[in-house]
Amino acid sequence: MPQTVKNFKTLLLAGGVALLYGRAVRYPFIEDDWCVIRAIVKTGGTEFLKNALSPAGKLLYRPLGQAYIVGMTAVFGLNATPFHIAALVLHFANSLLISIIAGKLLDDPALGWISGFLYAFSLRVHVDNLLWVVGIYDLGGTFFLLISFALFMAGRRNLSAFIFFLATLLKETTLFFPALLLLYGLKNIRSAARDLAPHAVALTVYALLRLQGESPLGLPQGDSYRMELFGAYLLKNMYLYARWCLDAVHPLSALGEPLAGIFLLVFLVCILRSIASPSVIVLSGWYLIGLVPVIFFPNHVSRYYLMYSVAPFIVLLVHTLRSVAGRHVRTLAVALWILCAVNLAWSTLLFARMDEAGFNTPTVEGSNNLTRKAALISMVRDFMEKIPSVPAGAVFVFDWLPTTAFCHSAGPQVWFHDFTLRATEIDKIHRDSHGIFLDPQEDLARTYVDSSKFFFITFHGDSLRFGGGNLLR
Repeated sequence: MPQTVKNFKTLLLAGGVALLYGRAVRYPFIEDDWCVIRAIVKTGGTEFLKNALSPAGKLLYRPLGQAYIVGMTAVFGLNATPFHIAALVLHFANSLLISIIAGKLLDDPALGWISGFLYAFSLRVHVDNLLWVVGIYDLGGTFFLLISFALFMAGRRNLSAFIFFLATLLKETTLFFPALLLLYGLKNIRSAARDLAPHAVALTVYALLRLQGESPLGLPQGDSYRMELFGAYLLKNMYLYARWCLDAVHPLSALGEPLAGIFLLVFLVCILRSIASPSVIVLSGWYLIGLVPVIFFPNHVSRYYLMYSVAPFIVLLVHTLRSVAGRHVRTLAVALWILCAVNLAWSTLLFARMDEAGFNTPTVEGSNNLTRKAALISMVRDFMEKIPSVPAGAVFVFDWLPTTAFCHSAGPQVWFHDFTLRATEIDKIHRDSHGIFLDPQEDLARTYVDSSKFFFITFHGDSLRFGGGNLLR
């Protein structure tokens, strides 16, 4: 492929990403972002970083991602825009890497580019990670994994292992990536052990770090991150994630639930018929490996978990369509480029509508509905700026509005730079003979609060207003 054509496609990909996701740069910090920001502001960047580097007692160990957030905060302060710009650049880079890797696996650079474009425009998979700052865990983890894979394919085993180790410090999902490299190396089984030795060392170092942490297998029954290795929920999760991958490749998602299921069944049969192909083995393994460990979560599913599996799903789809097309590969390529254009146009329109709808955005299955939460945050911040003064120990009590949008008390504490402030919802405060206390889920110990310092805030129409004390029953 001429370099001029490559440069044109690269610019086209960058333009498509900017067109589709560009409005994300205006979004504030959302949900979990505020928890991280509060910890940085409260303890200081240096102390936060020291704590982030220690794996002791932690379920989630992501020091590299947290170091990134500390560094960006030190440079840009509490301005979310630079975070979003960096996220868009990373997403573009990931899409470009998918194009290169897919081209090699398919032995067809043109179809590789199509795979990268379809990956880039998979709005419902990527939108959450591009809207909240903590999306760096998945965006960065994916970036390092793809770099590691490309280096492994090029024979740079030691550097590949080092980059893989960096990926593990961003997201736990990346831990199982060497299994993909093993599948890729099956064509030369004699050298597989030698080639993967550096990755085994990286895994050993990571395992020694994680021995000090908490296991997801021992979490309570209802915990979101509890893992169970067996159960009927596994089949449900497998189907759900496959359908969400299909949703990402519009307009196939317009088929509806029954026809989507039939399509997935036919797709699976086609994959099984060509399972002897080395590329199909690698791509199928990549898809399944990307779902570990989230496939074992009985209590929690999310579309953004497909960050590591939607790419091989798309490449497998392209590979299957090529097999069906036979000698009509050029016709297929034209049809797939049209699909890319349709996907871009539809996704851009959908995101624009979600953004304009704000807190009226319909709930999307498997989404964190961050566009709605961003609108709520902007509304609350504008409202609170009008409050002349807030006493220490004040409690903001919201009627209807979900405080998860700004991580409960974290948002107000950062906005007013007062860590004695609390924020809760009307149904999470209670009264007994001793006084008023917050929901035990928010306070491990029952802590009584001064009701004279309550700010009752109700949602009225499309705005907020102060309510009366009679809201407390």
